[in-house]
Amino acid sequence: MPIRLVCPSCSAALSVKDEYAGRAVKCPKCGSVIPGSASAPSASKPALPSPLPPLPQEPKAAQNLFEVVNETEEPKGERPSDKDRTRDDERGERPARRDRGDDRNDEAVAKRSKRNTPDDDRDDRPVRKKRRRDDDDYEDDEGRSARKEGRSKLTLILALVFGSLILCCGGVSLGVYYVLQKAGDRVQEVTNDLKNKAEQAEKAANSAPISITAEELAREFKANPTAAAEKYTDRTLIVDGKLSDITEGAKDEVIVSLDGLTPPPGQFIGTSVRFQMRKGDTSTLFIASRGQTIKVKGKCAGNVGDLYVNVTDATFEGAERDLNPIVSASRLLSEFALAPVATDSKYSDKAITITGAFVEKVENESIMIATGPGKKAGGKGKIRVALSFYTKSQSDGFKPGSPVTIKGEYSGSRDGTILINRAWIAH
Repeated sequence: MPIRLVCPSCSAALSVKDEYAGRAVKCPKCGSVIPGSASAPSASKPALPSPLPPLPQEPKAAQNLFEVVNETEEPKGERPSDKDRTRDDERGERPARRDRGDDRNDEAVAKRSKRNTPDDDRDDRPVRKKRRRDDDDYEDDEGRSARKEGRSKLTLILALVFGSLILCCGGVSLGVYYVLQKAGDRVQEVTNDLKNKAEQAEKAANSAPISITAEELAREFKANPTAAAEKYTDRTLIVDGKLSDITEGAKDEVIVSLDGLTPPPGQFIGTSVRFQMRKGDTSTLFIASRGQTIKVKGKCAGNVGDLYVNVTDATFEGAERDLNPIVSASRLLSEFALAPVATDSKYSDKAITITGAFVEKVENESIMIATGPGKKAGGKGKIRVALSFYTKSQSDGFKPGSPVTIKGEYSGSRDGTILINRAWIAH
């Protein structure tokens, strides 16, 4: 039965015929000499039948005296020294040449010995690592490739998704930024404009008002409209002048006109100063008479040709002493009854204030018929009052018997009735 031994140099597990027991042999793996003491006789076994004579064969290189049973990766032992290998070589202990038949028998004996070896012996043997088969390697490589390809696809999909999100968010952000930037610029522009206007208004408001007469203001605008506009526009003015007329404007406002420049020869209209006043600010205005010098405050808004200088946001500031005749309705009617011609000559074409009159009736919204204290006082005669076209709304609240004060121009008489034109009713 072959003898099992391990090469002390390369740790290879070998088997050798029992006839070489105790002899030094050479390891076919590493070439090291294994001393005879490393081999041990194996247990006695029944003798095997003699092998058949070998078949003729071509001469070949000398076969090894023993074969490798198993190769394991165990810690390598100490290699025999060079002296021991030289000593074995000098002895000439070389394994005899083996033929093919011996190899076959050794193979069969090794297989049976492997099957009959106790488990303890197998456990003591170094275990050779099992190598993966080629098909396992192929399957593993294919799985790794598939997983790698899957990861690559997933990475590509995620990159595309995140790229799309970034592009979308970037586009939306740019759009929002553009809109906000434009809106911010517009807001800033409007804010600056309002700020400039407010500063100008504040500057104009804080500036001291300019006191001037209506005649001087009209003369400057007539002489040099550009210079006058630059000097007075948006400035607060306090203007003194003779009251020319009071009418109601188209925008439900009261228009107050002061005499400026007299009309040139051959013309009928001169240059006046016109004030736009809110109705709420006229409670004391109607006490003024035509031709009376009054004071009006407002903001200059330029001129309209040679017709008038326009002043807005006006307020009535006061009036000087009224130099026009003031007479009661009963006295005027008595004078007229006694001397009609003398009375017409005394008051004709003059501004007059008639007090103590009473409403008899209103005709066509612009004509009022007034009398004296009434029939109880024995008064006779009537006063026909023609209200200004735009002030006819004043007559809407008058009822027969209501007391009124009339301010207008005395225009003579007709059929025993005194005529007052361009009039308004003082409240």
